[in-house]
Amino acid sequence: MLAELYISDDSFLYNSRMNKKDIQNRLKQLQSDIDYILTNYGSDNIIYVNNTIYNKPFYLNHSISYLINNKEFTIKEFDELFYRSLFSIINRPKQTKISTDEVIKILLKEHSADLCHGLIAFDEVSHINKERQIIIYTKNDWYKFRRYYLSLYPINGEYFIKECRKYFPKLFFHERNVTTVSCLLSDCSKKLVFYLSELNDKFEHSKTNPYNRKESLRIFNSQCSFDQDASDLGNSGSKKKSKKRENVKFKFLDNKGHKKDIHCDLHLKILKNDFGKVSTGRRIYFCEEDKDIAIGKILVGHMGGHR
Repeated sequence: MLAELYISDDSFLYNSRMNKKDIQNRLKQLQSDIDYILTNYGSDNIIYVNNTIYNKPFYLNHSISYLINNKEFTIKEFDELFYRSLFSIINRPKQTKISTDEVIKILLKEHSADLCHGLIAFDEVSHINKERQIIIYTKNDWYKFRRYYLSLYPINGEYFIKECRKYFPKLFFHERNVTTVSCLLSDCSKKLVFYLSELNDKFEHSKTNPYNRKESLRIFNSQCSFDQDASDLGNSGSKKKSKKRENVKFKFLDNKGHKKDIHCDLHLKILKNDFGKVSTGRRIYFCEEDKDIAIGKILVGHMGGHR
């Protein structure tokens, strides 16, 4: 899916609640995030800017045009990195005659399996419903934006996993998921994307140091809104329960190209689908990480039916 992203000129209007340091840090971060999107995913994301942005008073009464055209003043007021960031944000995107108002009133409502639209904003755009997930302030917002539309248009297993590999950077998906995930896409795509988002965004920060699986799972579950708590298969319990189940063992290629058996005995239980229908047969099986595989990413061995 192609995403057309429009820089909101109104979001660059000077706001006195942001001091000079806030403006400086925010601008540098926005430039870094835009650069990340275009450098790594430029074929899937086109960013546009309307030249009306040049006349917006960005800092005190100084317009963006003034700050760009008076380099010496801008560098003295902030620094050279600030100037380069501002210049890049305004000049790297494609030019458009479409106004921010037209984007909000028309384009944001239009989307399909091939095309969606969003806004990139410097400061808060308060008059848009944030729940629609179409405003991008940071790289993490962009991930949420892309995941949102993936949940609406999962297409098929092959497409879904290809997109997951872009928008869940801390997860590594076994190739078998291309086939097994298909049974979840017709009525569970939104729930599936939500669960993967929680796993990608929160699991790493839930891990204790030194690592303790049971305590880490407890912390993880306390931070998430799952239908049922994530759990293991009893490996951390008594000897009787410690026998690893072979049906959750999957072969991953390690960093040297050798196949390595990985027990993905941790699992998420998707009890309800997107319409609230209950089933105990939906699972995401994963392993915390393996330093020899995928640079230590969380390994997702199976998404689909109960194993």
